[in-house]
Amino acid sequence: MSRHTRVKPGQSFKPNPEAHNAFIAASQHVESLKALGGTQPERDNWQSTIIQVKNNSGFACNQFGVLGIDGVFPTPTDNLDAFKAGPILRGITPAYYPWSTSHWGRFVILLEPAESGAIVAGCISGFCVAKINITNVLHNFADVKDGDAAALASSFSGSAQIMKRESGLGLVWAVVRLGNVSNDFELHPHFELKTALTPGGTATAHLRRYDPDTDAYVTDTDEDLEFVVSDVEGLHRGRARDAFSSPHNEGSIGEARYFAESNRFEIERMQPHALWLVGDVYADFAEGVDFEIDGTEIAFPIGSIITNTDPAANIPVTNIHNWDGSEDGVAEVRWNEEQVRYETPELDCTT
Repeated sequence: MSRHTRVKPGQSFKPNPEAHNAFIAASQHVESLKALGGTQPERDNWQSTIIQVKNNSGFACNQFGVLGIDGVFPTPTDNLDAFKAGPILRGITPAYYPWSTSHWGRFVILLEPAESGAIVAGCISGFCVAKINITNVLHNFADVKDGDAAALASSFSGSAQIMKRESGLGLVWAVVRLGNVSNDFELHPHFELKTALTPGGTATAHLRRYDPDTDAYVTDTDEDLEFVVSDVEGLHRGRARDAFSSPHNEGSIGEARYFAESNRFEIERMQPHALWLVGDVYADFAEGVDFEIDGTEIAFPIGSIITNTDPAANIPVTNIHNWDGSEDGVAEVRWNEEQVRYETPELDCTT
């Protein structure tokens, strides 16, 4: 007998723990909807798509927890008839990265508690109660949070549209509509260059994750999270990570945005290459001879780094004016992108 089979008057009845727990879960679901102001909480009226999902996360999940979709069973190869009848989804802890297997927009909300390995009911589309971590009161959407199976995370875009929620920031109860196609969905990662970048080119980049404990972005060197960034506007010159020794071993950092039209991560902004340096002439040099400077200071632009040569070493300078110079004379040097070199427009006169 199914756990949802109705009992006729006068029929012998033996309590079923599974049926009782399902009743309690449904009752809690309805009460949650009422608390949020819902007037028609019945599942049919809400037009929700309910599926069966197996908790493959390795951990117990609470009711209204979130699992990312990791596949189905049985597969068509394993049992085609059972697959056609409606396979069961496999759910795991949601992961935002890497993007090729991201669970953004690919998740279910559990309608009952699920021990590890248990198969339970879950909502995959339509109206549903959800727990959401609200980080901005202006957010009207939500989606998965990387590594968090307890709740959704609020956002300006996402596949869960927030219809009604509790006020305030932090973890709140909400009614959402799952399955929205968010036209403004975008991947906007912070990165650090793994390989050098020349204007108009491409480079491999490491993902930089936000660390709430330090309120800063930290580079993750996991190769599985690497991606390619493109300088489509030809504006950026960047240094590779570990191209030089510490403290100049960090690569250029920046932000990129994924564009579906080009199917690539295009650089929006990046730490600039140093264009104007001030330093001391390292040694006397004769007229027309190129020279080097040390004790270098970056004058412009703010936040820039030297990308083409080791900042801890002497900086080679092309003597375009055929001047001569003396050791420790002050030189101002500027970057010539056309020639890909530093040149000297200003130099202390020899005495």
